[in-house]
Amino acid sequence: MTDSDVQDVRDMVAQQKAEDQEHQALIAQMKRLAEQASMNKDDLDMLHRLKELSAKYEQRRRLGLDSSELGKNHRSDRST
Repeated sequence: MTDSDVQDVRDMVAQQKAEDQEHQALIAQMKRLAEQASMNKDDLDMLHRLKELSAKYEQRRRLGLDSSELGKNHRSDRST
């Protein structure tokens, strides 16, 4: 493995960690909003973020990225 390969792996790991942290924050916010009885601005913001996330997954699927990788992300989304 070359130094550039190692750096590529480090960059991928850092990106995945950042995505996981963002996902966990999103789940925490969704949980908090679900516990509220009334609809407010935060609910609309969450709806917008979820639509963006859905579009991102759809774009990855259409680009033919590894489906097992996408499925893994979806399964981890549901297990938390």
